[in-house]
Amino acid sequence: MSDNITSMRRILHQVDESGKKAGLKLNAKKTKVMQLKPENSSLYDVKIDLTVLENEEVFKYLGSVKTIDRSCSKDIKMRVGMAKKKMIELNNVWKDHNIPIELKLKLLKCLIWPVMMYGCEAWSQKKDDDKRIEAAKMWFNRRILRVKWTDKRTNESVLKEIKTERTLLNLINARKLKYVGHALRNHRTSLMKTVCEGRLDGRRRKGRPPISLVTNLKTACGLSLHQIVQKSQDRAGWQQKVRSSIVTANTASGDADR
Repeated sequence: MSDNITSMRRILHQVDESGKKAGLKLNAKKTKVMQLKPENSSLYDVKIDLTVLENEEVFKYLGSVKTIDRSCSKDIKMRVGMAKKKMIELNNVWKDHNIPIELKLKLLKCLIWPVMMYGCEAWSQKKDDDKRIEAAKMWFNRRILRVKWTDKRTNESVLKEIKTERTLLNLINARKLKYVGHALRNHRTSLMKTVCEGRLDGRRRKGRPPISLVTNLKTACGLSLHQIVQKSQDRAGWQQKVRSSIVTANTASGDADR
């Protein structure tokens, strides 16, 4: 990962040279690159041994989908779909009347939520993405209660029956804040600093800038980027800040539901 094409070529060259010293060869046909550039702008050629590498628009890495438009919507849709599939596979559990609702909710958090939240620490969520996540959570709750869409039950009545609240988005924000604090305290690499403070080549298009991970972090904790970088160096203090931010968000969410 790099914030400009020159650094990207240099890193790739170093990997290629180091591999050759160990008797390994970097396969140009299997190596692909992704360049995050403004729309209608040309892409740079990146070569290995005079072979131009293929540019990807969608790339799946370690279970997460990365797209050239820097949006996480595709990844979120995929995770929601996988979580729903897992939910359907466990239909016998949700339909079992001998299992109390409290235990089913614990199973939901242990078996379904991790599938859905995998890689959420790097999500840049838009409002539509938040609505999709909340809708998925309500779909899970209705599945547990075996409530059909034809029953015309409100979300509030479902939440009241199972005695739970809308906490999934707040949990995702907490994981983001914890991870960014952990990564910023790691002084052996500047990767998180590049992600937070790096700038892409070229000029962005006109209009409102897209939602970024930094925007999500600042909204979640109410701090500026500089304050996040400074306060996260104190591990205990940052953990306390994360907890207080989530408690505040849960209180606000509860007030909004009422």
